[in-house]
Amino acid sequence: EDFGAWGDVDLKKQQRRAERQAEKDRRQAEREAEKAIRVKAKEDEKKRKRATGVARGGGAKVMNPNLLQKWAKVKEEVTQNLDSDDDSDDQEAATKRVRARKQADIDQWRAEHIHSGEAVDNSNFAPVTGDWRERVRHAQTARAAA
Repeated sequence: EDFGAWGDVDLKKQQRRAERQAEKDRRQAEREAEKAIRVKAKEDEKKRKRATGVARGGGAKVMNPNLLQKWAKVKEEVTQNLDSDDDSDDQEAATKRVRARKQADIDQWRAEHIHSGEAVDNSNFAPVTGDWRERVRHAQTARAAA
């Protein structure tokens, strides 16, 4: 009997096994390379978002310099007003003074508009008569009927 043929079969099986393993290893390497590319892209995206100030839930976190200046000025005025008053006053008295100043500003604005004639066309100066809830109900029923 000739056993040489069996040796060839075993050799071919081993070669096929080695080829399948090589193919498996190649596919695994491709998957790992693709995963590495995805991870790198994700990291780059995070870096880009951090650099531009884009957050997940909102838009850009960039402050308007004019707004910053405006609020800094307001803060400075408030602290200046509070500092100019006696430090012995409590917080409630300081709050009352700030409210009084605001009311004085509002009264001055009102007087200027009345004096200049702008108050005629300004709805802020229209007298409020009756119950506003009733006017709202009436407007809603009129809208529903139309």
